[in-house]
Amino acid sequence: MPHQLVDNSLAAWTGAERRGYVVFGTAAYLDKKKKAAWLPVLAVLSIGVFVISILLRASSLLRTWRREPSMDSV
Repeated sequence: MPHQLVDNSLAAWTGAERRGYVVFGTAAYLDKKKKAAWLPVLAVLSIGVFVISILLRASSLLRTWRREPSMDSV
């Protein structure tokens, strides 16, 4: 027997709503009025901040490694 949907109203979704729910997996696409549509935006922003912090950390490490040893450490 095929898998039955928990909510029969899910069958009336448009293709874009189904794709959005699969991609983001949030409750934003469960609500027809899209009250929680900011959740995917928040997810993208948090991933962006994470990537930028990693890049900044890597650049500071590179600067530290390229610095020549000072006379004090000799």
